[in-house]
Amino acid sequence: MIKNTFIFLTLIFLVFSISAQELDEKNDEPKTLLSDDVEINGFGSLFMTLTKIDNSTIHMIGGGGAFIFNKKFFFGGYGLGMTTNLFADRGQFKEKEMDFGYGGILLGYVINNDARFHPAISVLIGWGNISSRSLTSTYVDRENYDNFFTVSPILELEIRIVKFFRIGIGATYHYFSGITFSDYTDNDFSNPGAYLSFKFGEF
Repeated sequence: MIKNTFIFLTLIFLVFSISAQELDEKNDEPKTLLSDDVEINGFGSLFMTLTKIDNSTIHMIGGGGAFIFNKKFFFGGYGLGMTTNLFADRGQFKEKEMDFGYGGILLGYVINNDARFHPAISVLIGWGNISSRSLTSTYVDRENYDNFFTVSPILELEIRIVKFFRIGIGATYHYFSGITFSDYTDNDFSNPGAYLSFKFGEF
């Protein structure tokens, strides 16, 4: 728990530090979220990632939304779930289908927001669970839950298609902590992945 809390606080500190370095050109004072001249916009996002769990390639899809402050820093929330059929190949729940999903906080920073092509750095911080169900069930028959903590830093190149729509292409790393499901460990789930996003809103 101490390790997870340290990672969480460190990531928040880094993102806010980058944002705080943007100084007001007139009075050389740091901009804050409470200043009178803050510009607040927002967006909704559909995103997906392709990664691995153990030796299996999986596809995950999610959605979220965030407020954008001064066209640079953004803050919001998200949810993400697995679309691939995945079956446990070990332990107590061997040969049973696994359900896997999580959600939480979205933090990020956009560099040169108004450019047609520009980088964006973000992180997904969340909590979720894994569960199993019998292969013969005709309905969701959940038999076990295993809760975990997760952090996924993301680096993407955003492409401004039109004023209200952007596509992001990049890479991520999924870090998990607390997984003890059916003889699986954190290392089986913690892997790099490809990332694709579709953002709609006022940027």
